[in-house]
Amino acid sequence: KLRLGPLPLVMVLVVVAAGLWVAASAARHLADGTLATISINRTSLAGRVAPEYVSFNFEFGSGGAGGNAEGLPKLEFLGRQLHPSYLRVGGNSADLTIYKLGRESGCAPRNNSGPRGAPGVGGPEQCMSTDQLTATAKFAQAIGTKVVFDVNEYYGYGSPGEHLGGGPRPQRAGPINLTNAADLLTWWKANPHAVPDKITLGNELPNNLSPAVTAIDFAAFAQLLRESNATPQLLGTDAWWKNQSWVRDLLTHPELPELGAFTFHLYLLGEDISESRLLDPAVLDSAVTFANGYNAELARGGRAGLPLWITEAGAAWGGAIDTFGPAYIDGFWFLDQLGSLARANVIVQHRHALAGSWGPCFIGQGPEFVPRPDFYTAVLWKQLVGSGAIATSVTAKREAGSSSNSAPLLRVYAHCHSVEPASKITLVLVNLANHTWSARLPLANATARDSQMPGVVDMYWLTPATQSAGLLAPTMALNGVPLNVSGGPTGPWAMPTMRPIKKAMGSDGLLDVPARGYGFVVVDTKVAACQ
Repeated sequence: KLRLGPLPLVMVLVVVAAGLWVAASAARHLADGTLATISINRTSLAGRVAPEYVSFNFEFGSGGAGGNAEGLPKLEFLGRQLHPSYLRVGGNSADLTIYKLGRESGCAPRNNSGPRGAPGVGGPEQCMSTDQLTATAKFAQAIGTKVVFDVNEYYGYGSPGEHLGGGPRPQRAGPINLTNAADLLTWWKANPHAVPDKITLGNELPNNLSPAVTAIDFAAFAQLLRESNATPQLLGTDAWWKNQSWVRDLLTHPELPELGAFTFHLYLLGEDISESRLLDPAVLDSAVTFANGYNAELARGGRAGLPLWITEAGAAWGGAIDTFGPAYIDGFWFLDQLGSLARANVIVQHRHALAGSWGPCFIGQGPEFVPRPDFYTAVLWKQLVGSGAIATSVTAKREAGSSSNSAPLLRVYAHCHSVEPASKITLVLVNLANHTWSARLPLANATARDSQMPGVVDMYWLTPATQSAGLLAPTMALNGVPLNVSGGPTGPWAMPTMRPIKKAMGSDGLLDVPARGYGFVVVDTKVAACQ
């Protein structure tokens, strides 16, 4: 486990005045020397995310995709708390699914252990009937979300001996078979209530297809969308960064059509998840490294500025994710990645998934559907954090006089406020250290006079609800009050009250940021870029 003792530090505050970075010294010396410096840039934004920045998924064959979520009052209620959002219907089983339009009696249930395949290939199929497609659309409408639909790229092709997660398929010979996809587009045209907002083709394609085949498939699918006068915008290609040359060859291929966004999956810790890695700033920083790598390849391929869209996200996809994912500790990674990637051209992140037994899910499996700590973090993000990301830095100076360019264990991200951007900003704070920081905040309008005056901020600080469980607590508290959904099953469901505590700043403008925790601070201050 990571153990960091108190660091004797004195820090220098950089206060922003009239859109410039202006330094002002901090005279206060704390007993443990943990005086932090926060700076923001008021003149221009560092990024802008979609209103649906925090979104989520359903796998085919589960939840709404299987017709099981429609009409479940608690799950619908919880889904509505994450509005606005996108619901991606797809995932690992997207390329196993046949759309049974008018032939519902032939549908087989999902088989996690059976071989992948399609009719005539030798494997039992998974299917979605018109009833299931309708149920998915009704669930999305009930929770007020838009749909991203993942279309099967392997229809009519399969390998009898392959299992879910059992390795890559052999390279497909021959062109893509779009007859089932065409039937789906025809059904959508006749059922406009079920038409998705966005559409993708295939899942984690670098595992299965060459860049050239992928580009040609997308070109054929884009042509089908045009010929069908289909309205969903095409996204792609659910890549994995582990094969950079694949991404480069795809983005430079002349057949690849125009995309609404470049999509990829990011399970930052892979199978190697532990407490020390979840609290390691170098590991957390690698999320930006991945995103910037995609941005560089987009520029190389002549697509600079095309937004990035994470269609699957979790701290890890294996290892001990079922231990860490449902616990308070997962929020260090989650909140930090939301803050950091808003400045790296990522406009949407889909949590995989909304509900289920798997560790990364926002909500535990039914019928209880108990929200996990990250669910409440996501709700607070929706309530407090606006789309405009503000450039933010944390700097320090040691007592001995040696300077440090950053304080990596105190991670701070600033956004325009979600409701009052003309007069407020929201700071996202993640303290990885095992000691408290005292951070000076940009108060008032950050003029030379106002920066020395007292102020009051709204603090939303999240901690484990049961201190005995420590960072592995399965429940969370806001400002010391446990967060639990109440009501039901015969009456209405109700969210817990999520109010801030008022923190008065002294003339030095300092705020204590508790050890090993995270949360939000709303500051009354004007930022020109948010106007």
